[in-house]
Amino acid sequence: MENCNKIVLVTHCLLTKGFSPQYRNDMKEVLYELLDCGAGIIQIPCPHLIMLCEGKERKTGFNSLLGKLSSQSLDNLYSRALSPFVKEVEEYKKQGFEICGIVGVKNSPACEIKGIEENSNYKQGTFMEILKRKLKEKAIQTNMVNVNIPSECYISENNQ
Repeated sequence: MENCNKIVLVTHCLLTKGFSPQYRNDMKEVLYELLDCGAGIIQIPCPHLIMLCEGKERKTGFNSLLGKLSSQSLDNLYSRALSPFVKEVEEYKKQGFEICGIVGVKNSPACEIKGIEENSNYKQGTFMEILKRKLKEKAIQTNMVNVNIPSECYISENNQ
């Protein structure tokens, strides 16, 4: 088998079955496309789990917490959590791997990739904005795409 040096960065929720089982088949199509392109798949850390690890989400829920944290606090939290991941991606690049894409989730308050779709005026994608910024600081630029999954699939106060 030929060694492929391409990698796609994929949101945590697309690879972890943290959503309702009824939507798992919707994810298969996305994952099959990724596998068919022959690239390796690296899972991006989950912003919801980052907040859980910090003890910030347990009582309020993710979406309501986003509105309560200052943008600076959220930026600091996500930046700290993403630093090891970005170092890992940087090392892949140094070893000759091509980072050929990032897959975000459309309409996700944390993981939508803003600025790639027209008429996206809803403020979202905080986590992905920080990831994009940190990758850019390391001179890592790549293609980006959002996939559309039902919002009730996200880990939230309704399905924890």
